Amino acid sequence: MYFKVGVSSYGCKVFEEMAEKNVVSWTIVISGAIQSSNFEFGLNTYFEMLRVGLRPNEFTLGSVMKTCATIGVHTLVIAIHCSALKIGLEQNPFVSTSILNMYVELRDIESAELVFDCMKDLNAGCWNAMIGGYIKCKYDFKALQLLTSMPYVGVKMDKYTFINALKGCSAMGALQCVKQIHVFIIQSKMECITSVMNALMDVFFKNGDKDSSLRVFDWIQEKDIISWNSAFSGFSQNGNAIELVDLYHSLMIIGGKPNNVTFSVLLRNVGSYIISILGFNSIVLPYILDYLMKSAS
Repeated sequence: MYFKVGVSSYGCKVFEEMAEKNVVSWTIVISGAIQSSNFEFGLNTYFEMLRVGLRPNEFTLGSVMKTCATIGVHTLVIAIHCSALKIGLEQNPFVSTSILNMYVELRDIESAELVFDCMKDLNAGCWNAMIGGYIKCKYDFKALQLLTSMPYVGVKMDKYTFINALKGCSAMGALQCVKQIHVFIIQSKMECITSVMNALMDVFFKNGDKDSSLRVFDWIQEKDIISWNSAFSGFSQNGNAIELVDLYHSLMIIGGKPNNVTFSVLLRNVGSYIISILGFNSIVLPYILDYLMKSAS
């Protein structure tokens, strides 16, 4: 409780006063310290637990692996991986996924591939981690290859699968691949998930397919501010201030709440348009924009 509410010093005091400590006790302290970004204390506690002769469980290792990935000490990563092998937890789904994520975060794609190939009962989380790893390391084509193989091995794609894959297409500029992923999204019945459709709309815009992007935008049933901002950014690429103003008007009609990103795009692209159409000079314009922002909020 103390660790979860952010009072780690009280949690440590309770731990110190415990007459008998088991693996769960030690793991709570380790994970609590790591969640508070006190990585050094968390690692020292882990090593102290080993010194008193206790064997870590999957949650202990998962917390320590998260620390290793965050601080980026490769030799420590290998040591923790060896510990998991030694105590026979490397095939535990939670541990194996943590090992994979650990190498992915370090951008050690070769080691991540070895772990992935040796894993049993791969779930969508493992595939997503590997796809994300390929994209982080700029192996976009490999990421798309892995994506397309998922249906053939019976792994169900989720929203993170598609979001990761679309990021890869954005980097590659591969419009045909985007359209193929769009087909997978429809087949997987993911069109109702706003975050997936936002990513799809954004990558269509970045690949110059404005018409497809607008069709995706119109299809989104529950548009959030990210949906609108993606549309604003897409319109701004064409430099058409009138379209941006019309889009902003539509957002206001439905009672939407623009944020700083919305106004950043608008101010960059429609300031001169407002001046030329309404005849305001540069001194008056900030007051007009201030009024618009207050009225929107």
